[in-house]
Amino acid sequence: MSETSVLVKKERVIVYIDGFNLYFGMLEAGFDYCKWLDVIQLSKNLLQPNQELVEVKYFTSRVSNNPEKQKKAKHIY
Repeated sequence: MSETSVLVKKERVIVYIDGFNLYFGMLEAGFDYCKWLDVIQLSKNLLQPNQELVEVKYFTSRVSNNPEKQKKAKHIY
């Protein structure tokens, strides 16, 4: 009798990242060295064995009408 393998369908995962909050959150927490964080690799490392990464969507926005945030944001653009 031949051995049959059971195919387990993996859960597909799409990661959505709020880039503005991620960036400034890392700075506020003192993680300046994480400015060049590989968000795709981070996402892969957070997956469970039954999951597969399908896509990573990174969103950010320009800062307007807030001089203090514009001053901080000049390093992003």
